[in-house]
Amino acid sequence: MKNNEMFLEQIPIVYDRFRSQKHDRLLPVHIFGTSSKGNSVYIKNLHLLIDLGLPFKRYTEYNLEFFNDVDYIILTHEHGDHLNPSTLLKILKIYPHIKVLITKRMAHAIMSESFSHRIKQDILRLYTTNDNLRFMNVCHTHLKTRDLVDVEFIPHITKHGDITNIAIELNVPQLSLHLLYASDLDNLYRDVTGETDGLPHYKDNPFNLIFLEANYDEELLHEALRLDPNDIRAKGNLRHISEQAAWQYVQKYLSDDGYFIPLHSSGTYGTLNQFIK
Repeated sequence: MKNNEMFLEQIPIVYDRFRSQKHDRLLPVHIFGTSSKGNSVYIKNLHLLIDLGLPFKRYTEYNLEFFNDVDYIILTHEHGDHLNPSTLLKILKIYPHIKVLITKRMAHAIMSESFSHRIKQDILRLYTTNDNLRFMNVCHTHLKTRDLVDVEFIPHITKHGDITNIAIELNVPQLSLHLLYASDLDNLYRDVTGETDGLPHYKDNPFNLIFLEANYDEELLHEALRLDPNDIRAKGNLRHISEQAAWQYVQKYLSDDGYFIPLHSSGTYGTLNQFIK
């Protein structure tokens, strides 16, 4: 993985595929949030932001000129901890250079009556008119950054409760980077109906950077459900991927010199919390 030092910063919790924690590891990544309070991860050397689940102020507190540095925003799904509509609308109005990648299903969900946010009509107007190609439909494509870096973007449709979501694969030979980002998952595999892809399973082309949900420790969660089978909060965690399932995937598909960054750890039943302030 080739990195420019100006993009590097320390990530709280990073592991290799052998479960060894890599303390003080510097990577070209900034995690704004990875929990039910808000999800958003910035890949700095690609000028690419994944999800937008936080208030606008959180981004500008990090860097007043932050959005001037962003070329692309990829939205995985419409849940409120992944999409803050007010933040999106402000970006669309102020930063015409940013392109937003969104699935057709997600666009239709935002257009539906069930998406009861007061500013949705403003977002829809910008989406449907698309005067300057502000929105791009999610598909296998190549993105070009301001630094003329070619980024192969491969979406993988996954399941999350009653909706579909996307896992994001980025292949950047110019930077020797093969990245996977996947959070809010029911499981890691293709649906029997064929409606979802599941996560990629490349034995001959491992990732060297994996961001993967590791929401709960199975023993902690199962003990909570044993004590109270009707615990709504504990049952809700079953819509996510356990730490054990995440590790099984990482140990198979992360390169020997790659890094695993756990996402979306439960504050109650998880042990891999990034403790983002």
